[in-house]
Amino acid sequence: MPLDPQLEQKLAALEERSQQLSEELAEPDITADMDRYRTT
Repeated sequence: MPLDPQLEQKLAALEERSQQLSEELAEPDITADMDRYRTT
């Protein structure tokens, strides 16, 4: 059974964001500013 198109779109966006965060966290200047990634 195929996925709902909206769900597929949401999963693709989450996958892209996860990749972006992984790349950013590999940068030393980014990890030095961890407050940027904390939620309140």
